Amino acid sequence: MWLTQHNGFFWDGILLVSRYGQFYYANSLRTFWVPDALFVGYPGTLAWLTAAGWYAFGKTLAVSHWLMLPWLLLLVWQAWALVRRFVPEAGTGLALAVVLLDPTLLGQGALVAHDIALTALFLTALHAQLTGRRWQLALALMGLTLLHLRGTFLVAALGLLEALSWWLLDRHRPAAAPEPLGTALRRLLPAYLLAALATVGWLAAFQQHYGWVAYRPSGPWAVRPAELGALGVVRNLGIIGWRVLDLGRIAIWATGLSVAFVVWRRHAWTPTSTRLTLLVLVPLAALTGLLARFPIPIGHRYFLPVFLLAALWVAHHVTRLATPSVRRWVLGLCLVSLLSGHFWVYPDGIAKGWDASLAHLPYFRLRQQMLAELARRRIPLSAVGSDYPNAYPLRFPDLNTDERAFDAVDLQQNRYVLESNVMNGFTNAQLAELRTPTRWHLLHEARGGQVYLRLYERW
Repeated sequence: MWLTQHNGFFWDGILLVSRYGQFYYANSLRTFWVPDALFVGYPGTLAWLTAAGWYAFGKTLAVSHWLMLPWLLLLVWQAWALVRRFVPEAGTGLALAVVLLDPTLLGQGALVAHDIALTALFLTALHAQLTGRRWQLALALMGLTLLHLRGTFLVAALGLLEALSWWLLDRHRPAAAPEPLGTALRRLLPAYLLAALATVGWLAAFQQHYGWVAYRPSGPWAVRPAELGALGVVRNLGIIGWRVLDLGRIAIWATGLSVAFVVWRRHAWTPTSTRLTLLVLVPLAALTGLLARFPIPIGHRYFLPVFLLAALWVAHHVTRLATPSVRRWVLGLCLVSLLSGHFWVYPDGIAKGWDASLAHLPYFRLRQQMLAELARRRIPLSAVGSDYPNAYPLRFPDLNTDERAFDAVDLQQNRYVLESNVMNGFTNAQLAELRTPTRWHLLHEARGGQVYLRLYERW
């Protein structure tokens, strides 16, 4: 937090936190509804809370980042509680490292981002579910549904998880008489009914205000499932599989498969194994069922709860079944693989999840260097074509009053183009043309780590 507190907003945070938040701030928090042209169908809760924080502590990038600290602390606390619950004491330290050093968790933790808050609330709800703290569960579920549309599906996943856990495990506990279904429903349902009421209330309110529900029917953020088709669904399933294994997590899943084989051979499957398997597979199935149906970019961060629970599954079984030396080697190799994920940057032409690891960190410094270079050359931003996440007026990523903005990329019209491997919007044809020396001249390059920014001038 200390090292990244002066970095600008990045990726979805530019629109969903900074742009929303600045609207709320300018309107003195008197409204929850942003203009229809900006609204993408998600509650603006995090942006509204951020704007309230600006009123209390000052409208700065540092304040924006430090307002995420309570969510990060809650996430770590709940992850530690789950590790202590499922991992034998001798292995809790290494297990916690395997869970918390996921590259996507670290990448999101360096940003002002919804998915840190979503994951914190999800883990809180999960721990409350496991410990029988029903009011804590109810509050976490309502927080999920009011924070983000994806939180509503996480609530549904938690409900399905609790139902399956009761049916497969809890109703057969040998220490107690079987629990009748009616008694179980009276005990389990109230927390979910409160979340359902919050969801219905929110959807009804914004349907009345905007005239549509959940997904925009038109505009730049429109979502049309019918356009995807069967091949599109299969492609999305492949991308989801890629996201799950990407950035070093292949070691977690490969270890999990190997351990599952050992458990099967030793007949060492336990009720805890079943519960942990449900913890991983139910959210994975729920999120896959949601995201595979829509023609939208599928980010690594969408599956962040699944990544952490898969690591917990591996840590539990390795710690329980392996000798101390084998445990250290196996989990140590998993850690090395996860840390390598910050260096998994694919070649140009392949879209990359820059918010899913710490590989994006040099971008902020390089972007400021490039802005200074443009000022030195007296090149106005309006003469430079650039792309997302550099396509907003400067006041949104940088949280200032600078209304200047780059032009949209049009290689037939732009005299200058600012391109970066952080920008996934450039097509392969556009990249090939920019690298054609007879058409474009590389005027300046800023490079740091695995990130580059290149300023081209058309001959």
